[in-house]
Amino acid sequence: MALKKFLFAPLILLPIWGYENIDEALKNGITQGDVGFVTDYLKPDYRDEDNNIQDAYYLAITMGINYRSAFYKNMRLSVGFRAAYPLWQWHKNSLWGPSNGDSTYIKRGDMSLDFDPLYRVILSDTYLEYFDGDTSIKGGRFYLENEWASNQVDGLWVRNRSLENLMLEFLWIGQYGEATPTTITAFGEPEPNHSGYFYTASKYYLKDILWAKFYMFSAYSVAFGMGSSANVEYRFSSSKLGLTLHAAGSFEFENGAKWLDKAKGIRGGDGIDFDAKFYIQSKINGIDIGLDLGYIQSGKYSGWGSLALLNNTISPLGIGNVFNQGIVDTSLFYATLSTSFDAITLSLLYGTASFVNPQIAAKHYRQNEVDFMMSFNFTNKVSAFFNVYNTHLGNQAIPTTTELQAGVRLFF
Repeated sequence: MALKKFLFAPLILLPIWGYENIDEALKNGITQGDVGFVTDYLKPDYRDEDNNIQDAYYLAITMGINYRSAFYKNMRLSVGFRAAYPLWQWHKNSLWGPSNGDSTYIKRGDMSLDFDPLYRVILSDTYLEYFDGDTSIKGGRFYLENEWASNQVDGLWVRNRSLENLMLEFLWIGQYGEATPTTITAFGEPEPNHSGYFYTASKYYLKDILWAKFYMFSAYSVAFGMGSSANVEYRFSSSKLGLTLHAAGSFEFENGAKWLDKAKGIRGGDGIDFDAKFYIQSKINGIDIGLDLGYIQSGKYSGWGSLALLNNTISPLGIGNVFNQGIVDTSLFYATLSTSFDAITLSLLYGTASFVNPQIAAKHYRQNEVDFMMSFNFTNKVSAFFNVYNTHLGNQAIPTTTELQAGVRLFF
């Protein structure tokens, strides 16, 4: 359930050297794989099967393999798969609602918390890519991360940096889902009329001091949205401090957040987001230390609306129920302290949020969340992680939840 984050490499001066012979390009490709064990324990304060709120605990084996060719002239190919299988489940017959891939199939077993049992094996990172030094064109299934996405998607992604300080971006998504070592879901369409999700952006860079971005997105019959963000950063010695500001809004249509409930009895409205983050990072005696202080505000009538239609990287919360669909007017203040030394990375977050659940009452409730995350590398080929997430308060207006995740991965 907890949001997993990944690194995104922007299109900045990537070196390219292509083979003139396709056999050489295929022979000099890279094959990578992993196998691991993952467990997830979820304990909410009340049970609501209709909304997938229930106890869960499982142990699973997961594995993945990916082959990426070297460049043949300006082209390269990537093919990958991920798979997962339950080794033990606390409740083998717990019900988790219909699969996104087949509404007639009801997911069973606690592993359904993170892994759709209808998709034990799934395609991942399978695409054809063109790159000439200025322009990147990627088509197929690939990982995407921006303000409102952190998913594997099926689509077309075009980026261009012909101008020195400007990156232009166009994206079309036909389907989206998850295919990671800790989550596998069915791939579904973002828009019921099969037209997909369009996203376009321009981002301006001023050396290492400043960047500014403007973007728009559209999903026919769901929403049209736009947003802008900016970051300013100052570096000195082995430290840096910065400030990021971001604002976005969505105009909601019939299949979007015009209504907050399936029966269309509670009217919603357009989505709104404003967020700000101040951060400082430093290296002291070989130890990396970071501190983030942030604020997030969602809209009064439909919260984020359809802004987070795919996913988001705005909220740092591991559980983050206060930004769920149907929860509105959320104000979150949070602080994150992180450190990295030797082969260990630690992070501690605390957030406090005020929100409204219109299906219960038109008044503000409060829920706080504390998250602790740890990862460590035993060797270059063996790593592990352990995460604890806990929400408290809420006054029955929203679930209070404890979640523990752990895993070990072996790479080859």
